[in-house]
Amino acid sequence: MRFYVFSPRFHIRPKNTDWLYNGYLPRVREFVDDFEVYLQQAWIPSLITNARSAAAIARGRLNLTLPAFMLPQTEDRFSLADLRRSRADVVFGHSPTNVHHLPLICHTGPIYEQPLKDRGVSQAEIDREKAVKLRTILRSELVTLNSEAGAETLRALHPASADRIRSIPFFLPHLQTIPAITLQEKWYKPEKIKLLFVGREANRKGLPAVLEAFRAADASYPGLLELQIVTNFADGAIPIPVMPNVRLIGELSRDEVGALMRQSHIVLMPSRFETYGWVYLEAMAAGAIAVACDAPAQQEILADGRAGMLVQPTAEAVTSALLQLLERPEEMRALAARGWQRVSDVYLPGIVAKRMKELGFEAEELFRRKQGR
Repeated sequence: MRFYVFSPRFHIRPKNTDWLYNGYLPRVREFVDDFEVYLQQAWIPSLITNARSAAAIARGRLNLTLPAFMLPQTEDRFSLADLRRSRADVVFGHSPTNVHHLPLICHTGPIYEQPLKDRGVSQAEIDREKAVKLRTILRSELVTLNSEAGAETLRALHPASADRIRSIPFFLPHLQTIPAITLQEKWYKPEKIKLLFVGREANRKGLPAVLEAFRAADASYPGLLELQIVTNFADGAIPIPVMPNVRLIGELSRDEVGALMRQSHIVLMPSRFETYGWVYLEAMAAGAIAVACDAPAQQEILADGRAGMLVQPTAEAVTSALLQLLERPEEMRALAARGWQRVSDVYLPGIVAKRMKELGFEAEELFRRKQGR
């Protein structure tokens, strides 16, 4: 089984913004046999995609109004010569308008209409996005999203295609759970409870609420808590209290953040809005309790609160949640263990790679039926 994935040969945006563009997918071969991913090599589609990405960045920063054809989309025309060179069985990711001889699995995002409106997205833009998604649903054998909550938004958009809309977690080859014995050692009568905040956009990710919660918890449990903050304040500065048990760290690499998570007991990121949140999975894999925003995708990741703590993004709610955790040490240990187990059962890269391969064979079968073979 070989997937063709449209991924520009060069990127003007950070590579971690989209799993289809970050180079992760070719590593599926490390986790499942007889499965490969070919990233497109044609230059012209890469130039077009990056021009659109540049336009989207300019629109956001300069508050410009741009025509739809200048914005990023998932239904570009592909280089058929490059597609032939790939010897692919299935196209995954985009839903090209000029590919009719291969099965298509369009990987897309949800439509959370009210949060989009709250962020200032116009109804016209939302309707345009709905129209694009509807076209790709009708054109593709399967449509995938990274959460069941997101998949439900598209099933509502086109109920007749509900059985062809699936959820599949992000394929994260770096995601690895700590050994069970390490999990036990971390939580065996810790002298300090180590808290961690991670997020470039510290305001949106909820750092002000975390700081308020930490002050309250530190007053109730003097000498017990430590807080480390990893951020570059991308969306504005926040005053950090001068306290001996608070440490501000600048931006770190993923591996460095992972090392901090393995030392931490609670990772707090109560974002005002979060489409997904790899940080939660990474925290749970490291044996830390994830404190996440109480929103559909995060409810799914944390199994409705059985594998982590769901909170509203307010100082009062985060404070209440943190104090509730600290009051019950045994429940903290159990909650961390349930989060670790959920990642082990659902989100590890080997599990996701196997699921992707299965979807490829299913798309081939649906395509054969459509062609009357």
